[in-house]
Amino acid sequence: MGNVYYVISSISSVVMCIGVVVALRQYFLAKKQNKALMERESQIREKELFEMGKDRIQRAIDLSGFYKDNIIDKWSLVSIFYSQIGIEDILNTIKIEDMQDFNYKEISELLTEDQLFKLEHMNEGKEYRGALTFLGIVTDFGKDYIKQEKIVDENGEELQKVTVDNRIEYKFNILLQQLLNNLEYFALHFTHKTADESVVYQSLHNSYLNIVKLLYYDICNNNRQEDDRLFTNVVELFHMWREETCKQKNKAKEVSRSLIKKGTVL
Repeated sequence: MGNVYYVISSISSVVMCIGVVVALRQYFLAKKQNKALMERESQIREKELFEMGKDRIQRAIDLSGFYKDNIIDKWSLVSIFYSQIGIEDILNTIKIEDMQDFNYKEISELLTEDQLFKLEHMNEGKEYRGALTFLGIVTDFGKDYIKQEKIVDENGEELQKVTVDNRIEYKFNILLQQLLNNLEYFALHFTHKTADESVVYQSLHNSYLNIVKLLYYDICNNNRQEDDRLFTNVVELFHMWREETCKQKNKAKEVSRSLIKKGTVL
């Protein structure tokens, strides 16, 4: 009886050992498989991230072309016009760091009543008409709406007569709206992270900040009511690049100060 018990115990021990070995083998095999699976998933994820990063870089490059073709030219025309009519001078009295909310309430607090009145009524009077005429003459803008002819006055002197079609004002308003819409399209890709803004920042930030500053009144005028939220991506990118510009300037100042020789320090 004792021998039988001994044999059964021995067999049980062997079976138990075999079970432990099998369990350990399965454990390490499963662990190895999990590790291989995790490495594979990690590789796939890295590849996906790489492709996403590459796509964001390429989109940023493509947007820089869009910026050149659809924003810069329109901005130059608006800049000429606003300079002629005195609007640019008024906007330059506002500090760029004070441009925060981009609504009518804000701009009415930053400008005097006379300045605001001039902005409100900039499309009235001879100055506005004269600025549009000047824009049409010195550029190709509105050339179909401006007629120039030579006439002789009563004293026999030859003069240049310029006739301006009223439709040129309508064309300029369309140009201004297109510029705002193109800026919004450009900015939303960077604010929504579908394009890498760091790729184009160094090349475009300076002109972008100047453009948005020039259009400050127009954006504020579109946001007259408290619940109006137009061109939000333009404003958000403006804040992003303005803050980055301030950071770079502060870093440059710190480096400049660190390079100043103080002489021997005890």
